[in-house]
Amino acid sequence: MSNLWMPRRQSFFSAVCLASLLAMPAAAADLELTPFVGYQFGGTFEGDSDYDDDDFDFFDDVDIKESESYGMILDIGLSKNAQIELFYSRQESSFEESGFFGDAIGDVEIEYFHGGFLWQWGAGQVRPFVVATGGGTRFSLPEDSDTRFSAAIGGGVKVFVNDHLGFRFDGRLYSTFIDENGEVSCGRRSRSCYRYNDDLSLVQLDIKVGLIFAF
Repeated sequence: MSNLWMPRRQSFFSAVCLASLLAMPAAAADLELTPFVGYQFGGTFEGDSDYDDDDFDFFDDVDIKESESYGMILDIGLSKNAQIELFYSRQESSFEESGFFGDAIGDVEIEYFHGGFLWQWGAGQVRPFVVATGGGTRFSLPEDSDTRFSAAIGGGVKVFVNDHLGFRFDGRLYSTFIDENGEVSCGRRSRSCYRYNDDLSLVQLDIKVGLIFAF
């Protein structure tokens, strides 16, 4: 996979955005910081087993194995109902051949770096919400990495114990856009890899629960 964004530039850009938002006047925004754990499903790359390469074996379709995820959410209040949301999620998983008895191919880590908007309603301790975000999805393999544009929509509910502490129950659907041909090595030791096709959108779903710290 070719790198679209250099990791250092991406990290620097994210840090600048976060620092700029945190530098806003305290009166303009309330903050909610939410570490979370979850479970992430789905994701299939359409392969090409007919691709000819003497160095590697190619597969038809390759699935991302469902597994746990974790990360952090920062919400910055614009009004009683509207918030800016910064979102980071990480899934440590593996590739496997599609099918009920698909063999494992290699490890992969999937990270989402997103920003967007959240709208919540309700009074008191229970606040349902919807959220829409966009940004980058980074795929990290033992020997390569790549970042692609992605978008997400979701929703859930916040349940507050008091003014400063609560729980967040969240579900989110991600779509990552792949817009060019490429190849990914899933491990030179296993001599296995796959080739993905044009106009591919990789879709994943996650459900998660987090602990809200409100300031």
